[in-house]
Amino acid sequence: MKTNVANIEPQATLTFWIPERADTLLAAYEHHNQLSRSEALRIILRQYLYGLCGSPDMQPPLSCCGNAQSRGKWGGRMAQFGKNTVEVKLMVPRRWHEDLSALASYAGITRSHFAREVVAQHMLGHALLPERAMEPEIEQVDCEVCL
Repeated sequence: MKTNVANIEPQATLTFWIPERADTLLAAYEHHNQLSRSEALRIILRQYLYGLCGSPDMQPPLSCCGNAQSRGKWGGRMAQFGKNTVEVKLMVPRRWHEDLSALASYAGITRSHFAREVVAQHMLGHALLPERAMEPEIEQVDCEVCL
């Protein structure tokens, strides 16, 4: 499946860094599916955002909840995969950019960090990532009712 966003307006630039291990796996994915880097990344992001059969036109835009953004408990690094040394710069529809921003805000992390996680999860699976759930941390409260 190839995606062509050249005719979709307006566009936004998404920039983030990925670890070398994810880059190596992404290159193999591109080669196997005969895709360019941009096509492969757009497929991954679109599937994450809207599923295999969904479309941004089928649902209202996500609203940003305004949580403080950070790089998460582990500073944006995936220690077992090395430093984030490979730059990814990609033109995506502005709607995708805004939806990624909203999801990142909900998770309490930066958009670039969120995009890195999406690609890493697609290439490596959810079980191999560090212990940061995709949901924001909820402060635990000790109460007798909960015990």
